Amino acid sequence: MQHCYFCGSRDLRDSTDVLRADLPASGIRASARVPALRCAACSETYVWGTHMEAFDLALSRELAARAVCTGEALRFMRKSLGLRAADLARLLDVTPETFSHWETGKAAVPRAPFAVVAALVDDALEGRTSTRSRLERLASPGPRPKVLRPRLDLAARPPRLRARGPRAASAGAPRARRPRLDTPRPP
Repeated sequence: MQHCYFCGSRDLRDSTDVLRADLPASGIRASARVPALRCAACSETYVWGTHMEAFDLALSRELAARAVCTGEALRFMRKSLGLRAADLARLLDVTPETFSHWETGKAAVPRAPFAVVAALVDDALEGRTSTRSRLERLASPGPRPKVLRPRLDLAARPPRLRARGPRAASAGAPRARRPRLDTPRPP
């Protein structure tokens, strides 16, 4: 930015500004101080769009972490992701009308779709798209693979020993003793 869009002055100075968001139906008020540029001539303040997006996503993460499972919170989270309601409804496998009812408070927001939107927010903050990619694949399934070859990264973490077999799977069955690996087995 080289000049003020309002007065044309080129005297822009480093400053800060407070971003605010109110979700009155949820009883939430949020604010955060972010870097900005302030025009010395007219005092107009400019905040970078990336800071505004980061604020919206951070607030969305807080809404999810605090379990503010309201239509208003869902709408804020969706908008912070830059998704249209119809697109998110398709990803969640619900009708746009159902999604609209959630956002407007005509119907309670179910926990599972709220958790999925929260995962999308987490992915956006971490720079990932894994949740959205899975939802896209589920929304438009193609032919199922005949053979899967999972990649094992055994060096990344030590394997856990688990009891296997019908006894381990049955409810209420006593747990099988795990052999110690550092002692030899009896013959």
